[in-house]
Order: sequence, then C-alpha cells, then structure tokens
Amino acid sequence: MKLAHLCVQSGLFKDTADVAKAALKMKLGYALGIDEATAMANIIIVQGRMSFTANFIAARIRQSGKYRYVVKEKSEKQCKLQFLEKIEKWVDGKLIFEWEKQPVDEVFKIDMAKRAGLVKPDSGWTKFPEAMLFARCLTAGARTYRSEEHTSELQSRQYLVCR
Repeated sequence: MKLAHLCVQSGLFKDTADVAKAALKMKLGYALGIDEATAMANIIIVQGRMSFTANFIAARIRQSGKYRYVVKEKSEKQCKLQFLEKIEKWVDGKLIFEWEKQPVDEVFKIDMAKRAGLVKPDSGWTKFPEAMLFARCLTAGARTYRSEEHTSELQSRQYLVCR
C-alpha cells in the first residue's frame, strides 16, 4: 500500500488517481508475474476498465515463444497484421516446429476508428494514426487468436496474457 500511495503521489500515472486503483494494478501485475513498476506503466484504466498497453501485449506475444505476428501493412489509413502460432509436428521420427498462419489477417482501418468516435482533434489519432492503428490491430488480433484457447483467462484478466 505504501508503494501504491507513492505512485499516486508521484503523478506519473495519470490513469491512476487513487491508492485503491494503484494497488489493484499492482495486484494484477503480481498475478501476471510482473513487478510493480511494470504493472503501473503497462496496466491502464480506461473508462473504468483495466487493460494492457499495446507495447505490453506485443512484448508478451514475443516472450510466449508460441505466437508471433508479422506486419503486413502499416499506414495512416490501415494496419494489417498476420498472426502465427508455433505448431509441433513429428516428421520421420523427429519433432519439428512450424509457424502456422492464422486463417485471416487482422485489420484495423482509420474508418473504423472514426465510426467508433476515436478520432478527435488534437488526439493521438490525428497526431500518430499509424501507431494508433497498430495498437488497435494488435490488441484486436490478440483477443481474436487467443480467445478460444484461454477463454477463462481472458475473462479474468480482460486481455491477452501469453505465458
């Protein structure tokens, strides 16, 4: 609780204005096996819901060793990512690994962001559309391709957690 209080007092975490929220972010971080500072920086509270930053999700995908993604297109109009899963196969008595492409690429377009009311004057969407599209595309793909395998994990943690 002392560390949570210090984090709130520091003013470094704009989404965390009270000690209870900071403590909950740290508790979720502990459940994920990450330290308090990483939890405070990468678990975010948006409209009353805890979720993860796109950078954190990208890092967890890379760390998993089982999943990865390839950037197929990244522009100010859209982002397209291809997700892959590492599959084990026995061939001629040898265990081999192959990267299996998911059946559909994940796409997020600026038109989708506009329809959702995300693109506002002087927002990240107008200043850095490529980065924002990438973040949305990555998080959508993470939910899509991991949801079947870890439904209960996703429900309890609200997002992708590659272990």
